[in-house]
Amino acid sequence: MKFLWKIIRLTRLTRSKKRTQRKHSKIDSKLLTATKKQARELFTKRLNAYAVAHNIEFRSLKLSSARTRWGSCSMKKNINLNWRLINAPQEILDYVIVHELSHTIHHNHSKYFWTHVASMMPDYATHRKWLKDHGRMLYQVKQLLPTI
Repeated sequence: MKFLWKIIRLTRLTRSKKRTQRKHSKIDSKLLTATKKQARELFTKRLNAYAVAHNIEFRSLKLSSARTRWGSCSMKKNINLNWRLINAPQEILDYVIVHELSHTIHHNHSKYFWTHVASMMPDYATHRKWLKDHGRMLYQVKQLLPTI
């Protein structure tokens, strides 16, 4: 009989926990949507600023939820940026943007590519190192809503 009551109690706790998780998941979903909206606005603004300043054309910007990439650029000049970069310092975001814009010209990581990145951002190596050393932290941070 004691065993049966333990099962009933666990079932009730599980149901209660699921209700709480659903409630939190709705809140998290709204927060995530708001964060991605702000990320899109900020990324578009920064991407356009660098593209215009350096006379580089790109086709579109898409947000990504990739687990292993901060950005990518297709042969059609579509740029994808990880929305989690919203939590990074602006100079790190700018480095990723410069990196991906450079891929619209050089579709590899040749010495010409890195020379182009350096021409747009001379201190890129510092930002690249920061991203390698601290990038994982951006996955652990709950969505932050920075002011634009």
